[in-house]
Amino acid sequence: MKTTQVQLVNGQTYYVSERDRFFRYPSVIQTFVKNWTELTFNWDNKIPGTNETDSGIKVNSKKVPTSTYFASLLMEPEFGKASLSQIAELVPSTVFSGQLRSTVIISFISEPREIRPGEWEVDMIATRLLVDRSSGKDERIPFNRTFRLKAVEIQTSPLGNQASAFEQKVYELRSAGLEINRITEFKPK
Repeated sequence: MKTTQVQLVNGQTYYVSERDRFFRYPSVIQTFVKNWTELTFNWDNKIPGTNETDSGIKVNSKKVPTSTYFASLLMEPEFGKASLSQIAELVPSTVFSGQLRSTVIISFISEPREIRPGEWEVDMIATRLLVDRSSGKDERIPFNRTFRLKAVEIQTSPLGNQASAFEQKVYELRSAGLEINRITEFKPK
């Protein structure tokens, strides 16, 4: 595979090298897992990056924060839909009133292990922290998981900057060309 130079219209120059279309750098895989975890479990009553109140997304008879909904789009479609229902069961309604806040503290993300070309496993050790703002009490829940991911085609929005904010966010999140297709409990050996 060759290395070549690419110059952008703004004058910046980069060196790029050819790779198999399903190649992903280990750091891209680790960041993808980190992003999914943070989007899924960082709950507040505000839409991330704004001061707008997050009224949530309805899932069956429950609701999930908007960021949790977007995290489900980083998963294989049927797995993401099924996981969203399970996560909705974990989200207390007090999140949407601002009484409860949740964040995840990631202590460790392993180097990806290639299972087969274009498919990897990554282990993570994390703690979900739930804080009740009115009482000040917190709950710490271990979240140690093994993620199985696969490479998928990297797509770009056909509408580019003309796309809706929702569509732009979906394509931005999926720009790593990865999808989570299995999550199991991580049991260190």
